[in-house]
Amino acid sequence: METSYVPKIKESIGVQSWKTERNVASVALRSIVTGVAMSAACGAAMLVSGAARSGSPWAGINSMATAFGIGPKRAPKRFAGATSVAAAAILVGGLIGMAAVYEGALVATRKRRTLGTGLLVALGGVALDRFVLSDNLVPNFVRTMGKAGTSAKYAALGLAAAAPLAGR
Repeated sequence: METSYVPKIKESIGVQSWKTERNVASVALRSIVTGVAMSAACGAAMLVSGAARSGSPWAGINSMATAFGIGPKRAPKRFAGATSVAAAAILVGGLIGMAAVYEGALVATRKRRTLGTGLLVALGGVALDRFVLSDNLVPNFVRTMGKAGTSAKYAALGLAAAAPLAGR
């Protein structure tokens, strides 16, 4: 009778890590962390680009809200209370949702985050903003942040998605 409490190595190779990866709570937590990181990176790029192009850091952020019909038709250049807060909420909420899809795809394909996966996230962000969301979203970004600033927003998104999470 075998009473060993040590698992057999051959049967356990790779099994425990895959079971851990499939843990819904773990994926949900990583989705939130990744979404917040992507939001911080995109938000920072938008604030810097808005300041450089329009003279106010809030111009780029506010352009997101106006594309969704929140606030005036033209994006306010300064902090605009409800418009600015709504824009920040749209940014964070949308990117946490995008991060959930990303983290789920990483688990399903058993891939690790790399610059390649980050590039796919950035391209997905461009496609989502250009073809799925409001028709005037990207033109609003270009008007308030410029072409270089808009590109920086998507580059920041991809780099944040590619960055390794703590402990992973």
